Amino acid sequence: MTLKKNSFFSPYIRYWLGIFFLCISSITFSATPTINLPTVGSTLESSARFSWNYQEMANYWMTIGSSPEASDIADSGIMLDDNWLVTLVPSKSKKLYVRLWYKAPTDNEWEHIDAIYKSATLPNDTSLVISPTPNSIISSNTITFEINKDNEKISTWDRLALTELPEFPNTLLYFKRNLGATSSHTITDLQRSPHRYIYAHISVTLTNGERKNARIRYRTYGIPYLTAPKTGSTLSSNKMDLQWINNNIAIEEYSLKVGTKPEGDDIFSRSSLPSNMRSFRVHNLPEDGKSIFVRLGYKTEGNWKFIDNVYKAHNKTTNISPFIQCLFQCKEDRRGGASLMSNSYSNSSSY
Repeated sequence: MTLKKNSFFSPYIRYWLGIFFLCISSITFSATPTINLPTVGSTLESSARFSWNYQEMANYWMTIGSSPEASDIADSGIMLDDNWLVTLVPSKSKKLYVRLWYKAPTDNEWEHIDAIYKSATLPNDTSLVISPTPNSIISSNTITFEINKDNEKISTWDRLALTELPEFPNTLLYFKRNLGATSSHTITDLQRSPHRYIYAHISVTLTNGERKNARIRYRTYGIPYLTAPKTGSTLSSNKMDLQWINNNIAIEEYSLKVGTKPEGDDIFSRSSLPSNMRSFRVHNLPEDGKSIFVRLGYKTEGNWKFIDNVYKAHNKTTNISPFIQCLFQCKEDRRGGASLMSNSYSNSSSY
């Protein structure tokens, strides 16, 4: 028998060629931008120019935040370029989170890459703010901030934020950036806060390029709120000691309702309580482990407003052995549903 030329190798050659072309066809070549400058992980000062290797994408979009995925510091909007010069607002956050979005010309889906940088911090220059004076009471839902235009030549007011907690951007009440070359800004309809203090965060750029930053604490124009018992907590007995603060509001009088339903008063009701009252004890509460609803009303400027809290009643049956519970249940069944464990509430209360 005569062997044909290459007949022994041909199957093997065809096999490996097939594997090779299969691998090649399964490879997807994708171009992903990478941020070149500033160096990832470096400290960013008052301004920075970001640049990335251009991969012929249709659009780019960059955001900078004080937490992952946030854009509270800067937002470029949609761009075509491969660089972006941004003025950075000072942040108490030790890290700046940068996200570069990109979209290919043939793809409708946005993708992104992330980078983290260190944040440069500025000293707290409280002299920057003229009014309201530090630690004063914010007594209205309209407030005007004025900065020191006589001693400081303002190029741009970069940021004004109000927060419930000292660190920005925790619990934002108000936020605005790029206010322009102004020295005064008025906030209307300021959201009320149940906290004793709120914090103003102000950042400006002077005409000489210098950056200044101020964080100032104010006493709040807030709302009264219940401090005890803790909202949602389970009561330990058939009485409840309610405590609240007026939070720097001129209160004319209070009212109090306690019920087994929202806004209910089937347990207790008092239409008027003195304006100087800060605590109240309610007796003879149910002890069935169910919800108890409390509505504290307060009258200010002639108008009634309300605060609602809910608690869990003390469950007295948890202290009774299953055997005793069975005895009561059996007697209850034999008497046609008339419970021997019925409760009566006198609704007696004291203050």
